[in-house]
Formats: sequence, C-alpha cells, structure tokens
Amino acid sequence: MAIHATDRAARAGAPSAPLISKTDARQAVAPHQLRYMLIIGTIAVIVGFAVVYMRIA
Repeated sequence: MAIHATDRAARAGAPSAPLISKTDARQAVAPHQLRYMLIIGTIAVIVGFAVVYMRIA
C-alpha cells in the first residue's frame, strides 16, 4: 500500500499542501493541437500494428 506525501504530512501534524489548479500544477496551458497529435499518433500506431499483423499472418 502506497503512502502519499499528504498522508505523511497529516500524520506528522504538518499543514496540508495548498491546492492548486491543473494549469498551475502543469505549469503550462496544453495547446489545442495536442489532442490532434495524440489522435493521429494513436491511429498511426494502430495502422502500423495492423500492417505488421497482416504481413505475419
């Protein structure tokens, strides 16, 4: 069972970690083109595996 840092801090009596937004935690804004790159990359991997499978079978 993993023990998270916030669990350790709570047991030690330390104040809890401040809550920050997703953008602040990432320290950047994800560009909208990112989703298209991920979709195209995933499709390319699927097509690549299909081609390899067809050549083997």
